[in-house]
Amino acid sequence: FSEAKITQKYDLTDWDQDEICSAGAATEFTEEKIVEYLTGTDTSECGAAKVVPCLGQETCTIKTEQAGGPDYNGCSWDKATKKLSVFVTVEFTSAIEKIQDKLDAVTLAEGDKLRYWDCDGDGTNKRNALLIEILDRGPVDTRIVMKNSTFLDEEEEGPGFEIKNRSDDEMSAKLRLLLVVGAVCFAALLILAVTVLARRRITRNSKEFQVEIFPGKLIISDA
Repeated sequence: FSEAKITQKYDLTDWDQDEICSAGAATEFTEEKIVEYLTGTDTSECGAAKVVPCLGQETCTIKTEQAGGPDYNGCSWDKATKKLSVFVTVEFTSAIEKIQDKLDAVTLAEGDKLRYWDCDGDGTNKRNALLIEILDRGPVDTRIVMKNSTFLDEEEEGPGFEIKNRSDDEMSAKLRLLLVVGAVCFAALLILAVTVLARRRITRNSKEFQVEIFPGKLIISDA
């Protein structure tokens, strides 16, 4: 099945701490806990299932990670820029075929967040009150990356999402175009090389002659 990765980025420059999405973070904000909240269904406030349409419609599932494999669901923290990214990956069922339908199935409504903070919803987490206030403002960017998708119609990419590994027909067409361009360039270089060699041969075989005229004589000699 094809899949989609949904990423939201948060700007935490107003936060006075620098540990999140790590083992040294507060208990509720370790990477393990963030992933648990993002992929879980145990709380009424948090989790991708609350905002990703296809999870609620049961036309996709959260991709399961395997030991030693890549991170399909998680977070990343850049201390230098104080930007936090959280992401989840979903796999589509065969019920959705067209690219646009898949995009609609993973596009969050305006203002929706992949929530992973204050999941009890009681506002009692005073120690992390400032961080929660900042996160409540919402992400500064949301991006969707589609993978292993096949076009059935003439559909184009739009802002905020990408499509990778498109259909074999499209890849074949691009390969053919590259081969044609390469052949034309090779022919042009070959013609140029032959022209240069021919000019060098003509120059090498030519001679200069000196003509002297004396009374009653005409003398022609090599220069």
